[in-house]
Amino acid sequence: INKNISISTKQLYEIYSSLSFLSFDNKKEQAELLYFDTIVNTSVAYFSELLERKKIEIVVNLEPCPLMISPTKAKMLINNLLSNSIKYSKPNSKITLTLSENSFSIKDEGIGIAQDKLDEIFTRFVRANSYAGGFGVGLNIVESIVHEYKYKINIDSKVDVGTTVTLNFEQEDERSKAKNKHV
Repeated sequence: INKNISISTKQLYEIYSSLSFLSFDNKKEQAELLYFDTIVNTSVAYFSELLERKKIEIVVNLEPCPLMISPTKAKMLINNLLSNSIKYSKPNSKITLTLSENSFSIKDEGIGIAQDKLDEIFTRFVRANSYAGGFGVGLNIVESIVHEYKYKINIDSKVDVGTTVTLNFEQEDERSKAKNKHV
């Protein structure tokens, strides 16, 4: 019973965090140099009871990844992507997290997203299906953070096979743009 209460409390907290993020001005928190791998490990630990309950194996391949980002936004990125993967994964499946210096990917063996729904999944309050609960705000938050920091996001999904979400952190700075113009 205590584990059920803990899981439910965490799920409610994630909903509250997402709605608070959407409702309040989060631009005040400054970006700082964080190790994204540390934030990923913290999120995996946070969701460990839910992963255990659904009998989802988690495989974590993390390289050090220093990144300039606000702590709240880093946490929102990971928690929204990981909670979606858990939510839409079937019991006894696997989620693989891979982090390199320039990218983060999360691959699940979940229900997948139909190709005709992929364009809609970032729209606030739109959900691709009714498989699991939610309000359809998580990917909207992810997209807003990705846009703000000029990251790139790619979603590859097949129905009944799974979904891979990849964030690319590389940004083309002004010097490399200028250098490329002179080539």
